[in-house]
Amino acid sequence: MPVVVFMLFACLVVVLICVSYVINKKRRQELAAWGEQRGLRFSVDDPFDIPERFSQFGLMQQGHSREATNVLWREGQAGEAFIFEYSYTTGSGKDETTYTCCACSWQLPVSLKEIVVRPEGFFDHVAAWFGHDRIEFESTEFNKRFHVAGADKREIYAVITPQMMEFIMQHDLDNLEVRGRTALVHQEETLDVERGQWLLEAADGFTKLIPEHLVGNKEG
Repeated sequence: MPVVVFMLFACLVVVLICVSYVINKKRRQELAAWGEQRGLRFSVDDPFDIPERFSQFGLMQQGHSREATNVLWREGQAGEAFIFEYSYTTGSGKDETTYTCCACSWQLPVSLKEIVVRPEGFFDHVAAWFGHDRIEFESTEFNKRFHVAGADKREIYAVITPQMMEFIMQHDLDNLEVRGRTALVHQEETLDVERGQWLLEAADGFTKLIPEHLVGNKEG
């Protein structure tokens, strides 16, 4: 009887592996076709060493065994952008956990100091209650949903205008970082066409909403 159970379990594992392979192959084909329609090149592997290329971002500093796969990218007048699936591992042995997310990093038309947008948490409320200095905006809804931090308050207020706040809320950009001329947004989901579209819209929309006068002042 134990042999029969083992054989059934082994067959189930093989079936699951085959099903996973077919699903992932189809997902990659769909991503490649979607990317081609939008002028994006596609590679299953990572030709750019993305964990090292974007090591300045907090996401790339977590855990170990960092890896990017299913990479789409563009260059040229539309602006450099990379969309990819990213995974990293924390702990080891029985306590080992692997996290997977989809992400997009892109070039901005202006170099900015550090800006981090993340979900507002319990300890943020506690810190505010004890009088800890924090960045707040005119939108109560925005302040409840997002915690914003960075190196230069004046620049943050200049970038995150009412229009930008509305865009961040509508697209739920609660994992957004800006470092110099590069920005990154991610979501803890595997990459598919729907999420790829969301990431691309997030990148292009954020860029378009950076005030023109700020870009002009920086260039000047």
